[in-house]
Amino acid sequence: TATALSPFSPDASVAIVGEAVGAVVLKRLGDAMRDGDDVRAVIRGIGVTAQGGRRVPSAPDAAAVARAMRLAYAEAGYPGSSVGLLDRRGAALADWDHAELAATREVMLGERDQPLRVACSKAVYGNTPGANGIVGLLQLVASFRRDEPLPAALAKADLPGMQVGGTWPSAAVAAAPRRGAITSLGLAGTHAHCTLEAFDADHHGAMAAAAVAPAAAPVAIAVVSVGCVLPGAADADQLADNLAARRSALVDIPAE
Repeated sequence: TATALSPFSPDASVAIVGEAVGAVVLKRLGDAMRDGDDVRAVIRGIGVTAQGGRRVPSAPDAAAVARAMRLAYAEAGYPGSSVGLLDRRGAALADWDHAELAATREVMLGERDQPLRVACSKAVYGNTPGANGIVGLLQLVASFRRDEPLPAALAKADLPGMQVGGTWPSAAVAAAPRRGAITSLGLAGTHAHCTLEAFDADHHGAMAAAAVAPAAAPVAIAVVSVGCVLPGAADADQLADNLAARRSALVDIPAE
């Protein structure tokens, strides 16, 4: 039924599978402005956590999702309560939706003058394995240039303290660009939260001018999924420690 397919509905119990692919061009802010690129948005913070040692797939832990959010806002330098629009994962499965709602209330609903506007790309496009995060990111960036934010598609959602759809808050953040965020939860227990700002030449130009040029990046030796390869790691620091000590909950890591 329509109710069962609606994310965050009290009796939602079905996830619809969809297909999608997306890509974005990333560039350091100062370089993009110097080169005269058409900058659409600025990524301010990203947080990633993992639920180590859990069965796969399993419902997310609200504490792990909240930790990913806090990491993102610590990097961004502004609180989650300053974000005007959130594109939610919206699994349309009760235990998944409950965990995401609990984390959002804990991190993003404090001391607000206006409700947090929420939308859900998954309610429009379905569950697109491998592309859920990029779909939400693309929708959010597109919404920065519209007065009407993302398509809500959450008519039956139960979201106390939040507002489904609507126009952008008129004064969500004083003297700051429009801010948005996306949440993506993985079947293997790896969760991510990303917060962005709509590009503003004056605001971000000053930010780019004050930025310190990054040092030469070290050579990457491996790319792994924390949730799948090293389920004993709850975050990137523990992952690094496990790799250095050659610890794994699944197999021994070879010395070479």
